[in-house]
Amino acid sequence: MRHSAFLVALLILALAAIGGCDDDSPTDSGNQVPGTLRLSLTDAPTPIEGVESLHLQLDAVRVNRSDSADDEDGGWFDILPDTLTDEERTIDLLEYANGEVFVVGEELLPAGDYEQIRLVIGESTVTVDGAVHALKVPSGSTSGLKLIHGFTVVPGQLIGLTLDFDIGRSLFAAPPGSENFKLKPVIRVVAEDLSGAIAGTVLPADIDAMVMAVSEDLTDTATVYVELGTGTYQTGPLLPGNWEVTALAPGYASQTVSGVGVVAGEISGPVDFTLLEATP
Repeated sequence: MRHSAFLVALLILALAAIGGCDDDSPTDSGNQVPGTLRLSLTDAPTPIEGVESLHLQLDAVRVNRSDSADDEDGGWFDILPDTLTDEERTIDLLEYANGEVFVVGEELLPAGDYEQIRLVIGESTVTVDGAVHALKVPSGSTSGLKLIHGFTVVPGQLIGLTLDFDIGRSLFAAPPGSENFKLKPVIRVVAEDLSGAIAGTVLPADIDAMVMAVSEDLTDTATVYVELGTGTYQTGPLLPGNWEVTALAPGYASQTVSGVGVVAGEISGPVDFTLLEATP
């Protein structure tokens, strides 16, 4: 009995030692606590004459640690749930503007640094003056839209990334004036926890005004419609720094305020405007 008890004690100590080695190993990523990535889409609103809707079908949305990874390479993590129907994966981007976002997915990922986001676009359409046209997205349905943007997944924490489409700069007809529409997406990628916003009013409140914010280094631009009736606005996510803010509306002289500071996690302002009718 004493001999058997001694063997059992040795076995328990051995198992504990093995478990301790695994837990303490810094190279064993399988034992790390995962983090969560939430990926959302929104539209930087820019008026496009005649365009009434733009429906994108998302076939896949995935991320990779490597900025050079191709489709056939490993290391891809899917963010878009594969249980969604075609209808659930199809969104009208024009409906997600002025702070409205479409949450693509929220997924547990191994902690660490990631460098690439890939969007695979399926059958998509644009409606112009009541007519629905097929929308071609070059490479969108094959290799997908490749976004090189570094972000870090922290163990036990949530990171939110917003993909801000600029439809006004992305949609065009080729050749011009034809009904052959193409989308070459211009997309801002902004980390929600590292971003702030700018808010204020534009008067008169019923003039279809919009506000444009341009970063001090001229590398980033964000636009937002002013709410009719109240004249209020709030930009989408902006990276910290100084921004130039311009209010403009048809038939009115634009106004600009420079040096508006943006701080992560805060709403700057109010940055208010009163526009005057443009002189003939």
